[in-house]
Amino acid sequence: MALTKGDREALKNMFCGRCAYCGAELADRWHADHVEAVRRRSKYVRDRGFVATGEMDRPENDCLTNMMPACVPCNIDKHSFTLEQWRKKLSETCGVLQRNNPNYRHALRFGLVQETGTKIRFYFETTAGDGSPARCASDRQNGFAAGGAVMMPPFATNASKGDQQHG
Repeated sequence: MALTKGDREALKNMFCGRCAYCGAELADRWHADHVEAVRRRSKYVRDRGFVATGEMDRPENDCLTNMMPACVPCNIDKHSFTLEQWRKKLSETCGVLQRNNPNYRHALRFGLVQETGTKIRFYFETTAGDGSPARCASDRQNGFAAGGAVMMPPFATNASKGDQQHG
């Protein structure tokens, strides 16, 4: 679905201009993430590579109530994972780095990085997400994980719905 300027502004302000996942301030270029993925279809065209067909699987997920404001790195990394699949992937990052990255192992040995074992909590799980000026000011004053009621988006109860297709 094509979002209007008003839709994008409301979505961006849902968490005071912050990424719903990591809490970083959103830059000028940010993504409206489908929390429950839609899979956009593409086809291979000779001399052009893969080209979008304009079709998608799960079009019912292409709605504003299934969207969250996301910084580009979070949206790209999340890809088409469910929130729990992505949380699991993120929680395994240190192990992957230890196995595959000698620079990371070296940084660990010299104390340049320290693994904390911190449980992955998304920003939207730490804030009310009401976008009100008072909440935004409080979030900025208190830092990344401002306290408050946990906002459960409408899709949160259906986190396991869907399959593992990418796209």
